[in-house]
Amino acid sequence: MATAWLLGGFIVLVTVTCPEHISNGSLPITVDRAEIISSVIHWSCCAEPPDDEEDEMVLTPSNPYEGFFKEAAARTQHVKWWLLAGMGYETSHFRPSARGRDGEYGIMQIMPMNAPTCGVAAEDLADARTNILCGGLLLQRQFNHVYGAGSIASWDDAAKFAMFSNNMGWGNTSGKLMAISAPRTWAKFRAAWGDAYPGKIDWVETMWSRAQEFRGHDWLNYGIVGASVGGAVLLLYLTVR
Repeated sequence: MATAWLLGGFIVLVTVTCPEHISNGSLPITVDRAEIISSVIHWSCCAEPPDDEEDEMVLTPSNPYEGFFKEAAARTQHVKWWLLAGMGYETSHFRPSARGRDGEYGIMQIMPMNAPTCGVAAEDLADARTNILCGGLLLQRQFNHVYGAGSIASWDDAAKFAMFSNNMGWGNTSGKLMAISAPRTWAKFRAAWGDAYPGKIDWVETMWSRAQEFRGHDWLNYGIVGASVGGAVLLLYLTVR
C-alpha cells in the first residue's frame, strides 16, 4: 500500500506492506518498520489489535457496525455516527446480545418500553442494525428536547446534554438544564450538578471521550485517502514526465 504525506510542500511516499506479503527481504523497509507504520495508519493491515478488550474497537477504525452507525446518523438531524459509536462501545462493547440489569437490550442498551417509539417490537432490538437505528432515533429525540430548551452554547454541549438526558430521562433533566444560566454549557451544568450526580456526569464524559477517538479515526482515514490520491497523482506525473 502506498501512502503519501504532504510535509512542508513535499509529498513523501512510504510503502507499507503486510508481513504476510514480505519475501526474501526485498522490501524498501524492514518488517518491524512496516508494522510500526502500519499500526499508525490502520490496525487492520499488519497487526491484530491488542488483547485488551477495552481498546480493541478503538484501535480498529472499521468497527463491525460502522455502517449501521452511519446509517443511523444519516436518518437524524443532529446525531453524529461517531457519537453513537462511542455510546455503543461504552454501554455494551458492541455486543448485540448484551442485556442490562434493568432489561436493556443490545448494543445501545435500549429499554424494551422504548421499542414502539422506533416502530419495532422489543424482541427486534436483539438485531444489531435495528438496535443502532433505534438508538439514533432516541438520541435525536433528546437533542430535540435540549435545543427546545434554548440558549445552548454549542453542538458539543447539546450532545452531552442529550447523552445525559438519554440516560436520566428528559423529565429528570429539563429542570436541571433550565436552572443554569444562558448560554447553557456543559461546564456550567457539571459545576451545578456534578456533586449531586457524579456517576452520571462522569459517564457522559466517558462516552464523549470514546466518541472522540472514533471521530479522530474518521479524520485519519479521510486524510490517508486524500494523501494517497495526491501521491498517485505525483507518481503519474513522474512516470509520464
